[in-house]
Amino acid sequence: MGVLSEVPNLQRGELMKVSIVSWDELAGDTSQLSFNVTPDLVVYFGDGHILEEAHKQLQSAAPDAILLGCSSAGQIANQVTDGLNFVAVAIKFASTKVKAASCQIGGDISSAQAGREIGQQLQADDLACVILLSDGMETNGSDLAKSISEIVGTKISVIGALAADGDRFNETLVGLNANLSSGQVAAVGLYGTNIHIGHSSQGGWRPFGPRRIVTKSDGNILYELDGEPALDLYERYLGEEANELPASGWLFPLQISEANVENSETTRTILNINRKDKSLIFAGTMPEGAIAQLMKASHEGLIEGATQAAAQAVEQLPKGREILGEFAFLLTCVGRRMVMKQRTEEEVEAVGEELGLTMPRIGFYSYGEICPKIVGGMPRLQNQTMTISLFSESVGGGNA
Repeated sequence: MGVLSEVPNLQRGELMKVSIVSWDELAGDTSQLSFNVTPDLVVYFGDGHILEEAHKQLQSAAPDAILLGCSSAGQIANQVTDGLNFVAVAIKFASTKVKAASCQIGGDISSAQAGREIGQQLQADDLACVILLSDGMETNGSDLAKSISEIVGTKISVIGALAADGDRFNETLVGLNANLSSGQVAAVGLYGTNIHIGHSSQGGWRPFGPRRIVTKSDGNILYELDGEPALDLYERYLGEEANELPASGWLFPLQISEANVENSETTRTILNINRKDKSLIFAGTMPEGAIAQLMKASHEGLIEGATQAAAQAVEQLPKGREILGEFAFLLTCVGRRMVMKQRTEEEVEAVGEELGLTMPRIGFYSYGEICPKIVGGMPRLQNQTMTISLFSESVGGGNA
């Protein structure tokens, strides 16, 4: 099922420890999965068809750790993206405490209700950050992120992503400890005054064509733009590629914004379609009255966006302290991978150069990324971004 390869512990310092493992598409023995630290937290991402086996191996390899992970549309381990089926990072914190929370979406539990329950489970005076993973097919990521932040407060960084299922859009899986299932929202809170977080989310896409008004919607379901069925509009632009919807819709996301409201721009891509009522189902809310505009990208634009995200995240980390360890999550979008194709690793390499090649980093290609648009702002669901979250521990001092 895969050959394991361990990436050396590259972070500076002696106390906070990080170990990354991955396996590729070659045949091998997954029972070899092990870390060179005894972790408090393991975060993992993997292809859906191997995730159940990987999840079992993690429980054996790190029986006392909190395990948080999900299915994906591709993995990142440091500079590598090609051929990876699975990647995990094991973290032994110096002083930071970790707590887990979960909720199942469905029935009477909406995305907003799930967010409130997660927030209530994690809320505490010394909460510093929430790392969030959620089912990618059943979740309204906008409602989920907003409702968590309303409980824990906007000073607490809420970062994460929606699980993926490649370009199949059938079922996504989220794991927390022994439970790996669809429909799950799972999160961990990081607690203490010595953990520091830097984050940024940038796209590199650019709008084109006419600006349209969302004239009919319901939550994350878009029915009409300028009074025209939303599916008709997409099919006109996609031509023959419309037969490949919803996957082909990732090549043409929508930018939505409020008129004359600064920093209100949000990117949305399609999760599914309903040909009967000609509607499009998105991962986040599509508010009526919002301005919508189609977007497209170039390779150079996406790379530049990723580089900007890395630089902005680094700027938020504290300066002039003794750093005991650091690592990075790269949460990006399956749509970017579809555009970049053979050049996918170029944006990951650009991020590595900006962060420093010695910083351990893992990530995955998602159905939506969650991150505040600005420091101290409400977390938002974004699509088609490179969302970078940096974590470091230091001696003394509070959060930056």
